[in-house]
Amino acid sequence: MKRLVAYFCLCLLCTALWAQEKNWNGALDQYEEICNECISLRSRSMAGERVSSASVSQLLGQLATLRKTLQQAGGEMTREQRLRYDSIRRRYDRAFGNRTEPLHAVPFRSFPYLLPVVPETDRPSPVPTYPGPAVSQEKPTLTWAGYLFVCIPDWAPGVMATVSSGKWGAYVKGSSTLVSQKADYSCYADGTTDTGYIWTTGEEKRTRFSVTAGGLFSPLPFLSIYAGAGYGSRTLFWKDTSGRWAQVKDRSSAHIALDAGLLFSWKHFSVMTGVSTIGFNHPMTEAEIGVGWRF
Repeated sequence: MKRLVAYFCLCLLCTALWAQEKNWNGALDQYEEICNECISLRSRSMAGERVSSASVSQLLGQLATLRKTLQQAGGEMTREQRLRYDSIRRRYDRAFGNRTEPLHAVPFRSFPYLLPVVPETDRPSPVPTYPGPAVSQEKPTLTWAGYLFVCIPDWAPGVMATVSSGKWGAYVKGSSTLVSQKADYSCYADGTTDTGYIWTTGEEKRTRFSVTAGGLFSPLPFLSIYAGAGYGSRTLFWKDTSGRWAQVKDRSSAHIALDAGLLFSWKHFSVMTGVSTIGFNHPMTEAEIGVGWRF
């Protein structure tokens, strides 16, 4: 008797599981049919055909029937059923795109974007929503470049780095004569000193240093314009007949530095040409020329 009862219970369990699976399969059949109808009506609407309110009402009735069927199904979908649901939903998404409004917020006049959904409890994916404006997920492409240049006539070498995205970018650059010199006293460009005159040997030294940064604009694919500001210093020294060095005060300055120029590019190779000045003083103005490589 016990074996008979156990066998009877096992049969009831198998019957219930089969019925539950059958209910989910039937619900997915309805779901796919409604989705296909939505896609068909949207195609007709996009072709210029007017969608009647009767068609909308009929589909809403099918949606109500589908929800009732799903409530009666209970339990959870099998792996195959979930895969089938995802396949139907993805096909619908490809036809209508991503949506940002819930189903109940979509008016009848927007029917081509209507999407039937499964109940919140056993849905294997988020609620599909109304299509909103597309948002690009692409990150801007950055172009980096490095330059080696020289300032003329002081012959101060320098380096420059640029980064750009589209037509706009930025740069930072610096230059230095890489030499230093201390002055024993000072004089002026006319040869006078605080105590008299200087007798020079004709030998001179110039030290120069500048750091600037600014913006970059590319009106053409091969041409960029740069301009910026920073700080710089330039000092001129004269050597007298006694072997001492004098700083020429009116030819030396430590002040704001300005620069501007052009960058010409061809594939990865680039050439720069520009001008820089320290303290808006004519003797402190230098031409700059160099070469670079774009990454």
